[in-house]
Amino acid sequence: MASGTATVTASAGLNVRKGPGTNNPKIGSLAHGQKVNYSAETQGWLKISYSGKTGYICKQYTAVTQGSTGGSSGGSSGASSSASGQVKVTASALNVRAGAGTNYRVLGSLSNGKVVSYSAESNGWLKISYNGSAGWISKKYTTSASGGGSSNSGSSNSGGGDSGGSTKTMYVTASSLNVRNGAGTNHSKIGSLSYGASVSVYKTSGNWAQIKYGSGKGWVCSDYLSSNKQSSGGGGGGGGGSVPSGTNPAEFATNYLFSKTKLYTHDFIKHNPKLPHLTDLSVYGKTYNYGYDCNCANFVTACSQNVGWLSKHFDGVSTMYNSLKNGYGYRKINASQAKKGDIWCNSSLGHTELVYSNNGSTVTLIGSNNEGTSKQRVTFANKSLNSGYYLSRQ
Repeated sequence: MASGTATVTASAGLNVRKGPGTNNPKIGSLAHGQKVNYSAETQGWLKISYSGKTGYICKQYTAVTQGSTGGSSGGSSGASSSASGQVKVTASALNVRAGAGTNYRVLGSLSNGKVVSYSAESNGWLKISYNGSAGWISKKYTTSASGGGSSNSGSSNSGGGDSGGSTKTMYVTASSLNVRNGAGTNHSKIGSLSYGASVSVYKTSGNWAQIKYGSGKGWVCSDYLSSNKQSSGGGGGGGGGSVPSGTNPAEFATNYLFSKTKLYTHDFIKHNPKLPHLTDLSVYGKTYNYGYDCNCANFVTACSQNVGWLSKHFDGVSTMYNSLKNGYGYRKINASQAKKGDIWCNSSLGHTELVYSNNGSTVTLIGSNNEGTSKQRVTFANKSLNSGYYLSRQ
C-alpha cells in the first residue's frame, strides 16, 4: 500500500474532499506548502486524515514522498537523493514542473543563464526548490555550473540571504501592499506600498520577501511582486507592458492565473496591455457576472485567438459550441482524446474552459470561472473526464 508525505504545491491551496474525485463534497482545504501524511492512493487521489475524518486530496497538486514501502513517487519518482549540485539553464526559458516528467503541470519557468541548485535526479530530471516548493526541470536543457552566478533556486529571489548582502529590485503588482514586521499576516503592519513601487528584496521565506523599507526592513507577500516594471494601466498577466506569447491556448492562459497575477478577469480589459481579443461585455449595457464585464467563453476564445487557433470570438458558451463542433477547424471528440488546448463545455452548455491536462480519468481545466468567488478569475479546476463535451482542432 502506498503511503508517505505530500506537500501542497498549488499556490491557491488545495481542497480536501470526502472521496477520491471532484464529484465528492469539499470538507476543508490545505494551504500552499502544508505537509500531510497519506495512507493510500486511488486513481490519482491521496487518502489523508483531516480534522479526525478521512479525506482525499488530488495528487497532481502535491509533491509526494513515499514511505519505506515504496521508495519515492509523484514529483520524486525514482530520485537519487545522493545526486546534488548546481546547473545553468541553457534554454531560452525552461519550464519548472510539479514532477519529473512533461505530464506534470507547469509551476513556472527559469530564464536562460539562471543558475540553480538541485538536490536529486530522476530519469533525466533535476529536483530544485522553486518558490518554497519542490519543482523539477529537465536536465537536457542545463549544463553543469561550478558555483558561479546566482545560486537562487527558481524565482525565490533570495537576494544576498542576509540583510547586509546584495538585493534584487522588484515591483509591486497590487494596488496596495501591506508591509509587516515579520513573514506572515500574524505580524504587525508597519506600512504599505502602492502599485508599481520598486522594492529592494534581501531574501525570501516561503511566499514572503524581506525588503528594504524606509531606513529599516520589512516583509511583504511575494505573490504581489514581479521582476518586471509595471505599466501605468495596472498589473498582471501581460508582464507589465507586453502581451505574452504562446503556441497553445491553455499554456497562454497560465499567464493570467489569479494565483500569479492577482487580477480578476475583468481587469484584463482595463490593465495595460489588456488581453487582446477579450470583449468588454459592459458595452451592451447589461450586467454580467455580478457586475463584472467578461465571461468564460470570452476568455477561452480570446486565448485561442491569441495563439492563432481561432479566427472568431464568441461571448456565449452555447453559440460557441454549436459553431465550433463542425466549423472553424474544430470538431467534437471523445473525452479520451482530449489534449492540452482543446475546449471543454459542461453538459448544460453553461460553462467552458480549456483543457490543460488529461490523465485518463480526470481532466485539469484552466479558465475564467467563479468557483469559490462571486467574481470571474482564472484558475485551474479538476473535472471527471467523462463530464461535458470536448472540441478539438488538433
